[in-house]
Amino acid sequence: MTEPETTDGLGTYTVHVDRSGLSAGTHNATISFDSNNNDINVNVSMSVGPADASADVGYIYVQLIDAGTDSVVDTVTPNGSGAYSFTGVQDGDYKIVAGTDYNNDGAICSRGEACGAYTSLYDQQTVNVSGSDESGNNFTVGHDVAFTPASAAR
Repeated sequence: MTEPETTDGLGTYTVHVDRSGLSAGTHNATISFDSNNNDINVNVSMSVGPADASADVGYIYVQLIDAGTDSVVDTVTPNGSGAYSFTGVQDGDYKIVAGTDYNNDGAICSRGEACGAYTSLYDQQTVNVSGSDESGNNFTVGHDVAFTPASAAR
């Protein structure tokens, strides 16, 4: 576990798990945080699947978004290999966002839905289209999980 670089111990902690040698199945543990104010135990669970297992977040939509207006220009679905393309795109600057729409409200990346963006969700880059094909704009789509300490949730 890596600790934040603060003297008071507050901040974001990252936990790394070494799965090597673990059998397939669910493995549980508890991470304890001790302080002068209170002690917090965080129950964690990790699944180890077979080596050939693949993840699937569900049906994905990919949107081309005008970088100046944040309006959706086009929505497509990737083919079976994850490739996507937009046709008839006017020259300009665009963002590319992909995600699921589990609640069928017509909006992707809502709370609890998988989401991703080019180049990453937290470092979105614009793509400049100017009369030529753009390719290689690959990125991942997944779920973002955030934990709130029990003392902050009250």
